[in-house]
Amino acid sequence: MKSIFLILIFFQAFLTAEFIDSFDDIPPVSKIVSQKPINSTNQLGEEITIDDTEAIIQEIPYKEVKVKDLVGYGEFKVALLVPKKVIKGYAKKISNSILSYLIFRGKDFTFEVFDSYDESEERLLDTILKIKAKGYKFVIAPLTKDGADTLASIERDLLIYIPTINKSEGVNHSGNFYFGGIDYKRQIEKLMPYTNGKLAIFMDMSWLAQRLTSYVEENSYQSYIYTKLIENAKINPKYILTDNTKLQDASIFFNMPLIKTALLASSFSSFDIKPYGLFSTQVNYSPLLLNMIQRKNRENFYIANSIGYVNSKLDDINQNLGNRLKYEWVPYSSSIGIDYIVSNYYGLDQIFNEEMISHQIQYRTKIEKIVGDEFKKTY
Repeated sequence: MKSIFLILIFFQAFLTAEFIDSFDDIPPVSKIVSQKPINSTNQLGEEITIDDTEAIIQEIPYKEVKVKDLVGYGEFKVALLVPKKVIKGYAKKISNSILSYLIFRGKDFTFEVFDSYDESEERLLDTILKIKAKGYKFVIAPLTKDGADTLASIERDLLIYIPTINKSEGVNHSGNFYFGGIDYKRQIEKLMPYTNGKLAIFMDMSWLAQRLTSYVEENSYQSYIYTKLIENAKINPKYILTDNTKLQDASIFFNMPLIKTALLASSFSSFDIKPYGLFSTQVNYSPLLLNMIQRKNRENFYIANSIGYVNSKLDDINQNLGNRLKYEWVPYSSSIGIDYIVSNYYGLDQIFNEEMISHQIQYRTKIEKIVGDEFKKTY
């Protein structure tokens, strides 16, 4: 009964926090979300500084770090390392997805959020030291490729799950890193059979857009490709679409975020553009797409989706905290990661269908088409 009561207290606290939109409300290191309080000092009562960490960054042989190797440290404890400046609003969604899962499982737990602010080596190292000082063995760290590379160069003992990076992106780790990022290359490969021989690409200047565009080019079989780079945050459809015959009967890829995608796609009919089909990866898999683009402008819209089965009870808890696991892949990936760790820690059956193979979550990518007001799987 005591555990249930404490869970309800923290559940209510996060419900209240959901109505605050600022990312500044992510708990700092001094705030703890747990069923039991833990000390704010390390086991020796000493403060560890960066000067004490020379041994941490020395080269050591490759070793496999598994969950079962770290079992036996009492109640389950998981740390969330967030570079606040880099991932911004994603941190709140990730923390809520982890909390939702822990509440769903009903086990005693300690969950704490550590803000490294950015992904510099100095700040990541300082944050890892704080995490270790409090006895954490498991860390979920939503980082960019650069941040993951930096963290892998300085930490080799903690079990670290990166929900935002796919193993194929080549993070050189010593066996303690596990990855949950979407395989965008596979998504593009699954989309290509639905295209014709005339390709067009809209992309912004982000690193992900460049990767997606390169995957389209690699799988184009030397088809004609028209590429338009959207350099500014503001889009002028008239400038881009007026008399643009390169888009007529073209398979158009949107390698950019939802709002930019919706603005352009919604303008096609106004400029008498009739594409062969519209295509996008996980970045635009959202019910908002259905509301932002009129039916006549989203015919033959195909989207790759790697989000699979979501337990209904877990989904309900997430929705109460502002997440929609069926559409938001970063919280979904984070949930798979915590499920993998907790299930192995307690010897439970995993609730997600995806497997962890060779340190990478294996997703089952499917292609969905917008039909009416919903996404429907193609066959």
